[in-house]
Amino acid sequence: VQGQGPASLKSHFFAMFACCNNESAGSEALEVPVDTRFAMPESEALQWKQDGAGAKALPMATATKPPPTVQLTRLEVHLKRRSVNEQWGLQLEVRDTRVFISEVKDEGAVKEYHAAVGRGDARLDVSDLVESVNGERVATHIGRLMRKELALTLLVRKPRRFDVIVARRGLDKGLGLALTHLTDGCCFYVEAFDGDSLIKDAGLDVAVGDSIVAVNGVNSSMEAMLEGMKTSDPLMLTICRMEAV
Repeated sequence: VQGQGPASLKSHFFAMFACCNNESAGSEALEVPVDTRFAMPESEALQWKQDGAGAKALPMATATKPPPTVQLTRLEVHLKRRSVNEQWGLQLEVRDTRVFISEVKDEGAVKEYHAAVGRGDARLDVSDLVESVNGERVATHIGRLMRKELALTLLVRKPRRFDVIVARRGLDKGLGLALTHLTDGCCFYVEAFDGDSLIKDAGLDVAVGDSIVAVNGVNSSMEAMLEGMKTSDPLMLTICRMEAV
């Protein structure tokens, strides 16, 4: 994002799943364009949507978690629904063959899961890494499971989440971030440092591969987040970073 001008924003269409589906006769999953860097056949890049009612209240198992004093880094999440027409309440995307949560919706099985676990680290969040679903780790296979199954066990790894404060102090210099984003997602991804970078020159803790999941505490609108990055001073970026295992 350079100065007050347009963002240096490269718009990619990632392979993504809107994790719900209508299995009625004659229905088909929709194909979306895919960035070929991910080596995922276009025919497998499916976006599942649902026109039916949301999931009804179902008994949900709580996530496995350590004592409250221990930072939670992995979850085992159990989701259930009554029929394939009920929504999961998650949108997933594929980045470099890995599956991440790109949007969490207040509906369906995820809404019931969150009601069961309450507030805290056991909740599912944008930028969580989905390591497997019902033991399956391949992205296209995970998509099929989420279309067809009534019960899912997700193994989820949580990123490290922290805030970075950027003070422009009147400097006529852009943030210097080349960003990508999912068309319908709720975060930006740092792809590279671009040009004369205020963030890089200041030595701030932002790295290629990080996700920016909120700007000044706002994460409801990509447009509002982008505007905040262009004009706010000071500026607070909420960063998610997947640490090496």
